[in-house]
Amino acid sequence: MDSLSLAVIIPPIYLIFVTSITPGPNNIMLAASGMNFGYKRSLPHLIGIFSGFGLLIILCAIGIGSLYENYPILRTILRFLSAAYLIYLSYKIATAGKTKLKDSGKPLTWLEAASFQFINPKAWVMSLTFISSIMPDFNSLWLEMAFMLAIGICINFPCTSVWVLFGKVMARLFTSDKTRKIINYVMAGMLLLMIPILVLL
Repeated sequence: MDSLSLAVIIPPIYLIFVTSITPGPNNIMLAASGMNFGYKRSLPHLIGIFSGFGLLIILCAIGIGSLYENYPILRTILRFLSAAYLIYLSYKIATAGKTKLKDSGKPLTWLEAASFQFINPKAWVMSLTFISSIMPDFNSLWLEMAFMLAIGICINFPCTSVWVLFGKVMARLFTSDKTRKIINYVMAGMLLLMIPILVLL
């Protein structure tokens, strides 16, 4: 592969890696889910984030992202919906889980996790940036979508899985209900702190 090809392919790979591995609403929720429900029960949540974000990128690629850019009222609505949903999720995290992982609460479903991507301003900004700035031009929408899916499977899914596994490790280390409750409160608070950041996007 020549240097020109690397120059085209490395930026989107780097962006997906950085945005997938760094803290954010999705990863905080995944860590909480991993701690309270384990990896297997968190899989629908994990797959929902991946598929919802992937679908959002596809929709932006075919032009629907222009609505987000051209209509400020839509951005405002999404911000309020996102803030309300994060408050709801923070409550779920704060009240979830006991020492026995499989006997308490209910993890996010695939639909809930996928739907959140469409009201998450950060996901919209990332999708538009990906499509407008660094998506390689293969002169074929299908090839571009295949490329996005490939790097998503190879990079996004493993990176977000790390957060679920991190939560599961915390569950192994902190087994008392009192400690788990404190950690849930901390993660719920961290999720609430994301709201001002998302509102400013």
